[in-house]
Amino acid sequence: MPASPVSVVPRLAEFSDPLVPMSELAAFYSVHTVNLPHLRPYTWSNSMLSLDGFMNFNSTPPPLLPADYVQLASDRSNLLVHGSVENDICLKQHPEAGKYSIADYRLLNAGWVYADAVLSSGPCIRHDLGLVTVPVFPDMLEFRKNVLGKSDLPVQIIITSNAKSFPYSKHAIFNRSDLCVVVISPYQDSIAAQHAFQESRSLTPTSSRLWTESTDAPREPGTVRFVSLENENNNDGVDLNNVMCWIRRALNCEFLEIDAGGSVIRNMIDEKLLDEVRMTQVGQIVCYFFFYTVFIKRRK
Repeated sequence: MPASPVSVVPRLAEFSDPLVPMSELAAFYSVHTVNLPHLRPYTWSNSMLSLDGFMNFNSTPPPLLPADYVQLASDRSNLLVHGSVENDICLKQHPEAGKYSIADYRLLNAGWVYADAVLSSGPCIRHDLGLVTVPVFPDMLEFRKNVLGKSDLPVQIIITSNAKSFPYSKHAIFNRSDLCVVVISPYQDSIAAQHAFQESRSLTPTSSRLWTESTDAPREPGTVRFVSLENENNNDGVDLNNVMCWIRRALNCEFLEIDAGGSVIRNMIDEKLLDEVRMTQVGQIVCYFFFYTVFIKRRK
């Protein structure tokens, strides 16, 4: 399937404030000029590159924080929400992440504002039990709903070859009443995954349930839908071309952000399914304080 011609060119921008105003984000990231593909969504990847040698958000275990530092937080249990220093600083959930560190997270959220759906992959879900790719800033949520006329939150789509192993009772994405979640995997795995999800509901009742065709809208909040599509490549994975066409046809999604791993992004490039590449480059994920705490003291 050939890529569509688009009216997007590489660009740079200088923002007026670390809390990048929504008007400036809209001017920088707007997709209103693009030519939509005929059979699939317009897609972009959103990746981050650091210059400090870290490759992911779980490179280090939680450190023991000095007593005087712990006093900066009102509740110590909330200091490390996801269990790693890198993740909590990048997602601005750590008290060391101050006002001037928020710009990259605002840019990341901006992609979710414009997306009808966000696609992630199995490893992303397994490695972070709190991963939910939705905008969190009030001004962005208001812009998405009142200016763009979109649903409250983007659909959460997961492609994988092993959905049956997901921690359905523990992961945030499968236990929210405001999210529509779609899991796409091969046929046999999809059947097993559906049973695993249903079992998790019986063991731990939550606010989400299994999607049913007879009663639910295609993008019904509070549901988890399991989908298996024909794979024309005759392998154990999913056919990305069929996935893209199904997302456009069945979910009526015109704009799709790809927040999956590098292999998925590479495969989409090879299949000419990726229209735009977005890269946020940051000098350092972990500030010097934590570099000293985690690494220097560990070596002593």
